Parts: sequence; structure tokens; C-alpha cells
Amino acid sequence: MKEFRSLEFIYQGSAGSAGAPAAEASENLPPAPTAGATGFAGCALGWFDPIDQQKVHEVKTALHVSAAPGGAAPLCREAQLRELEAALQALAAEGRGGALYVSGLPGSGKSLTVHEALRRAWRAERNAGRPAPRLVSINCMTLAHPTEVFSRIAAGLAAPPADAADPIMYPGPCGEGVGNASAALAALKAAAQAPSAATPKARGVGRGRRSAGGGKGRPQGLAVVVLDEMDQLLAGDPAVLTELFLLPKLPGARLVLAGVANSLDLTERALPLLAALGARPHLLPFPAYDAGQLQALLSQRLARLPGPVFQPQALRLCAKKVASRSGDMRRALEACASALDQLLQAAGASVPRSPGQHGGMQPATAGAGAAAERRLVSIGDMAVALSKAHGGTGEGAATVVAIRALPQQQQLLLCAAMRLLGARAPATPSASGGVRSPCFSQGRRLSVGPSPASARRLSAGGSGRRLSTAAGYCTPRAAPLGRMRDCLLAELAEAYRALCHQVGFGALGATDFSAACSTLADHGLLGLGPAREQRLRRVTLRAAADDVVLALRDLRLFSTVLGAAKVGAV
Repeated sequence: MKEFRSLEFIYQGSAGSAGAPAAEASENLPPAPTAGATGFAGCALGWFDPIDQQKVHEVKTALHVSAAPGGAAPLCREAQLRELEAALQALAAEGRGGALYVSGLPGSGKSLTVHEALRRAWRAERNAGRPAPRLVSINCMTLAHPTEVFSRIAAGLAAPPADAADPIMYPGPCGEGVGNASAALAALKAAAQAPSAATPKARGVGRGRRSAGGGKGRPQGLAVVVLDEMDQLLAGDPAVLTELFLLPKLPGARLVLAGVANSLDLTERALPLLAALGARPHLLPFPAYDAGQLQALLSQRLARLPGPVFQPQALRLCAKKVASRSGDMRRALEACASALDQLLQAAGASVPRSPGQHGGMQPATAGAGAAAERRLVSIGDMAVALSKAHGGTGEGAATVVAIRALPQQQQLLLCAAMRLLGARAPATPSASGGVRSPCFSQGRRLSVGPSPASARRLSAGGSGRRLSTAAGYCTPRAAPLGRMRDCLLAELAEAYRALCHQVGFGALGATDFSAACSTLADHGLLGLGPAREQRLRRVTLRAAADDVVLALRDLRLFSTVLGAAKVGAV
């Protein structure tokens, strides 16, 4: 958080100049891309005018979350797109149904890639002279009740075939009540087993998007249903999700169910019976975007404009900061829009105004817009925007507000992770020559290193860090570290139970503990790595330790735990 304030101080006072402080601060950034890399080769640098409302509207439209990026394939998601296409082609060739589960952090391009894969599969089947698949997409956030998903899917499958402009059907509310869930499920099972049969027009489909055309009958082909934000269906009966994943297993079913959600282990955690029933879906995880990918995506969106709007250094700073926090492309777009607002505010204040004919204010002369300073969004504007969005504003920081809104059990879990994995603290030498970890107070000794079995795995080349774990001590190979950079989920559970015992609070069970960790990971506060066993997953702390302390230090439950903690750079 100190970094944001230092950037504001350096660049707000040096706008338009190339002073030594600004040059020194920019040395830590990646090298600037060339004009061709940003997509503006040969364009006039003076195109953007911050007081031209039409040009400002064009820029904000390009930065909107719903704006489709240019290019045939989703940028930086080519591998995931190929895997989705291969899975759909294999199911179409075999003539059977199947299930896919696409997971990843918010803003990682899941929905965009899945829908592009569906359109490509539709065009490929049609160009080959085969029956084109039926494509239905439903956002589960729009459902009034989880059981409404049955009637929505049935309405989408019963609608007339889509056109070539967008072959995906987005059915609207059907007006089916919760009491009709059994009848809707029975109708959906019949439609899944006979996707080529002639079906009447479903009630309520008119409120969704459908193309013109007849619905007398359809040739045999796959029916692909996408359920975006699938984890919203867990708010009701988990049996709803179980029934949905069992649809492709019905005799003669040619339905493909593709679920999209943020939780990486939703099917294993909430639907353990799927594996026993042989209905486990094909898993496709989406990693979070890194800094280079975020910068490429931002440049791709801005390349459709006639000229540059952002300085390359500003885009690099935005990409680096968002990647270090969450890798969420939506947060990067919001930061760019906020930085643009900073520029517009400064440009509007610099234009001389005079009273208009109706008492309003207007530019003093007709050429006032041309006389105004036409500059790009600078790294100083971006620093202010990032400071507002990702911290650096103390009590009002977004991370602090989010932590305070968590349930107490998740706050306890995050506190245990912060004390186990937070910023490095000075280590205290022990009598045996080891280093005692200062993680827990009140004289409680807890091993901060891995278990002896974990130590043997690490020494065999697991993570490149060899530790000796003698009851409460860690002896690193090189310089002593007060805290670990990551730990196993089982070790975090041990630290969490110890913290609950210290404050006199009941600890969560194993299942609820895993669910709480997944929730914190979805919020971008923890990082969970993949593993074959849940307890062996690697946990990292993605929230700043200062933000955790600042959010929890005034709560009575954490007063004894964080009483001696000090907030560093706030």
C-alpha cells in the first residue's frame, strides 16, 4: 500500500515532465511494448480528446465488461478453447451425451471461451453437412428458484432452431412455479432422451431470444446446455445439481451439460455421489490471468479505437497490480475506466467555462476543446484508480470491507492463514540453534513447517525448500524465515483449530472447513493449488496481512489474537 501512495506522489507532481523521480519509479516496470504491440502503429497520437464526449463514449464502450473483444478466438485462452472443441467433437462423433465442468476464478474468461467453443462446434457441424447441435445457455443468477432451471432448459430445447448470427438460445423466465418442478424435470428427461422429436412451443419462451423459423421437427443432433454461475443452484436442494448431471446418462440421451462456476472442486465437494454413479464430469480448470496476459487483453480491447488512450506504462501497472491481487480481467477493466475518469476530471477542470444562453456553462470559445491539453491516461491516473480499487485507502479499502463482511468462522480461518503465511516476521533463535516461529502468542507452540512426512517429500524435490521440523521450530537451509510462503491445507486446518481453541470458539468440521477455504479462494483472499487429495492442496495468502489486521483488530473476538499486531503500511 505504500507503493500506491508513492506512485501518486511521484507522478501527480510530474505530469508532462520526465523528472528523475518518475524515471526511477518506472525502472521496476516491464519494458514498454512497441507501437505495433499496442495495436496503434501508424495512428495519430493526438486522436483522443478528454473533453470530446463522442470519443470518451467510444473508449468507455471498449472498456465495458460486456463488449466483445476483437479476434476470432479468445486471447490467452487458446489451449482451453481447443480442449473444449475436442471434447464436443468427440461427443458428437460418438453420438452420446456427456458432462463438462469449467471452473476458475472470476474474470478468467470462462464464459467467453465456452460460448465461443459452442459457436465453433455449431459452425463445424453445419459446414460438414451434419445436423447442427442445439445450443442453450442459462445464467443461474437469473433464476428465481433453483428448480426453475428444469423448465428453462426444456423451453430452450423446445424453441425453434437458432439462426447463424448467434446460434445460442437464451431462454427467458417460463413462469413455472416451484410446485411444478417434478413435472418440469420429467419433461426435461423426455426431451433429453429424444432431442430430435417434434416438440410444441414452450410457454414463456417468447420472453427469451429466439429466431424466426419453424419447429415442426429437427434432425438428430446433440443438445448442449450451458449453465453459467452453476454454484448458485446450491442455494436450494443439492439434488437439483445431481439430477442435472445425471441427464446425459439417461438411455439414448444426446445432451451435453456444461457447467461454469468459480469453485474449483464443486463437483467433488457438493456432489460426491457423481463419481459413484459414473457421472463425474470432465473437469477443465481455467488459471487466473498473469500480468502479461492482462496487458495483452487490455491492448486488444483498446486496439479497435482510432488512436491510443492509455500510456503503455499505465497499462503495465494496471496489469501487474490486478494480476498480483486476483488476475480478474473485470477488475482490470474497472481500474482502466476509473483512471479514465481521473483524466476526464482533470481535463474538465482545466477548460475555461463561460455562462451559456440558458444559464448553463459552456466552453468560453469554439476552439476551447482544441486548446485543451490532449494527453493520454498517465501512470499517475492509473495509480490513483488502483489505490481506490485495491487498497491504500485504509478503512475504506475494498479488501478491508470484504473481510469485515465475512462470517466469523471465515474470519477466524483467514486470521489463522495470515498468522501462518503472512508477512515475514523477525525470528527468535532457540536454544537448539533452530528458529522459533512467532506465529502464535500466549506461549502456544505449534509447528509452522510441514509434517515429517511432508519434509521428506520436500527434501526429495517437492518445492526446493528443505525444512527440519522439530516441534515448533523450523531450520531453513538458507536465511531463517519467520513464516512460510505456503502450506498444506491440513497444516492450515491444524492452525485454525488451535486458533479456535485459543479464542474459545467451536471449529468447523472437515467438510465445512474445505467449503470455507473455497469461499475465501473465490473472494481472492486465499490461493488453493491442485492436488489429488484435498488435505495435500497448497494454500497461499493472497490478501495483504496489513489488510487482515486492519479489518479484524477492532473486533472483540480477535482482540487477544491481534492485540500485539501492528499495521505496517496503511
